[in-house]
Amino acid sequence: MKIALIGSGKTGQYITQLVAHEKLVGPFNRSNPPTSSQLAQADVIIIFIPGTSVLDILEEVLVAGKPAV
Repeated sequence: MKIALIGSGKTGQYITQLVAHEKLVGPFNRSNPPTSSQLAQADVIIIFIPGTSVLDILEEVLVAGKPAV
C-alpha cells in the first residue's frame, strides 16, 4: 500500500520514519505542495496540517480520487 503524506510537522515526520521509503508518496508541505497526479500514485492520503490549510489542497485531494484522512 502506498501512502501520500501531506504535512511535515512532528506527526508527519514520525510517519515518514515508520513507513518504508518506497511506500511513501511525499511528504508534501507548504514549500512542496501536492498535485492531484502525485496524490493519485498513492492508495490513501494522510493529511496532518491545520484545518484551515486543508482548503488550500482540498481540490487536489478530491481530483486525485483517493481515500483521505
